[in-house]
Amino acid sequence: DGIGGEAALRLAGAVEQGSEHPLGRAITAYATKSAPHEPLPAVREFAAEAGRGVRGEVDGHVVEVRSP
Repeated sequence: DGIGGEAALRLAGAVEQGSEHPLGRAITAYATKSAPHEPLPAVREFAAEAGRGVRGEVDGHVVEVRSP
């Protein structure tokens, strides 16, 4: 009962738009390339925590992309 791979990629790609990390930029680029006719959704309340990851609200979901 998850959200599915494509939806997860779009959420992660959206929140990673604000990231300065090369891996975050790569996630955003891949998400954009995977659906070139659908812009990534807007992010609210973006926060980056050095060495830990990013978080933000996308389409009403709190999205966190964290390091292990």
